[in-house]
Amino acid sequence: MKKITESHLRSLGFQKELVMYHSEDSGDDNYYYYGMDINSITLITNADDEIVDNNWGVGILEGGLKEINDLDDLVRLIHLLKKYENK
Repeated sequence: MKKITESHLRSLGFQKELVMYHSEDSGDDNYYYYGMDINSITLITNADDEIVDNNWGVGILEGGLKEINDLDDLVRLIHLLKKYENK
């Protein structure tokens, strides 16, 4: 199993989404995650502050499936989604 790194996400076309958050208790709690929309399906990662050892997982926003943690599986999924995308 090949782990998914942040570099892989960028090269696959995921967009970095920065979330700016401020609380009076802890100050700035900014974080980011990666997302990709293919047709009506959104692939999304956890927030960067939840990632251990640059090992990212990708889920489908609509849920129902186990998180994808293998690079080869993710590449195959993206390829299939793009192959059958409505244009």
